[in-house]
Amino acid sequence: MLVGRGVLDVVPVVGSIHDAVAVSQMMRRYRDVPMSFADACLVRLVERLGGSVMTFDSDFFVYRQESKKAIHVLGPK
Repeated sequence: MLVGRGVLDVVPVVGSIHDAVAVSQMMRRYRDVPMSFADACLVRLVERLGGSVMTFDSDFFVYRQESKKAIHVLGPK
């Protein structure tokens, strides 16, 4: 319904081999946190599209983009 009205956009997260490798590398880099596949996909979307992540998951304050840039998190600290 929201997609049909243009409110939400559906974007493939792992749309290329480069995306798949990046997600896999992130999950390895943050294995001590640990980083889930879903978290890695959200970080990858931020890298590709910019923007913020709305979450209650404090791990997003630890995760960094490929450029080492912090992720803008909307939610409690």
